[in-house]
Amino acid sequence: MKKYLIKEYRQEFNYTQAQLAELVGCDQPMIARWENIEEDSNKTISNENIIKLAKIFNVKPSQIDPSIKMSMVEAAAAFSTKITAL
Repeated sequence: MKKYLIKEYRQEFNYTQAQLAELVGCDQPMIARWENIEEDSNKTISNENIIKLAKIFNVKPSQIDPSIKMSMVEAAAAFSTKITAL
């Protein structure tokens, strides 16, 4: 079983991996790697990228990564705080 639900949402929105990569700001091979991370793997996707994906798919971050326990509002606040701090 896969750790993240990226492929399911991508297919639901009829995006190719390349189209999604452009929206996220990464390359297509990165999307392919994310989609293939197994549930028992220690590999992770940054919270920043989980939040980007959640915004693209209009879902809560926890719907992409069930280990995240924050709402979209909390995620957006965390993301904008991080950007302002830079």
